[in-house]
Amino acid sequence: MTPFVLRSSLDASHRSALERLMYFNPRQHEAEIGIAGVVDAYGAPIIVDDADGLHVTVGRRPDAQCLFALASTTAGLTLAGMIVFLRVSVEEMLVLHVAVADGFGRNRRLSLAVVMALVGSVREAAHRLRGTKRFRMLYVPGSRIPAGDARSAAGAAG
Repeated sequence: MTPFVLRSSLDASHRSALERLMYFNPRQHEAEIGIAGVVDAYGAPIIVDDADGLHVTVGRRPDAQCLFALASTTAGLTLAGMIVFLRVSVEEMLVLHVAVADGFGRNRRLSLAVVMALVGSVREAAHRLRGTKRFRMLYVPGSRIPAGDARSAAGAAG
């Protein structure tokens, strides 16, 4: 699996890559119904640029968090994907959005590696939070995954 650097914010030099990933992603149509449902319920994803750098939140839940996967390339660190998530209750962590950059999304193996790195990291964080019992992904109807260790995330989420 390709190793990724995971970060909760990006430096401003990644802004255009983040805009392409979020707003002009050619694979958005594959999750169009799920995206529309999340936007209706939680608001549209918004790029925020503050003292910590770039991060993403959603309109109706500014407490949403994000995580970015960056891959080392000859050009430096390249944005591979992102995930936006939210702790909706003491017991449940909810994934609102997952996106894979076009350069990684065209290759099924790389695309899966990006998604698994992001989902695994959020699931691992959910496992460490006291009281969190479930991890749910809105794009995957009926997905109530126990907030277990990251080693079992690939089998449970994939």
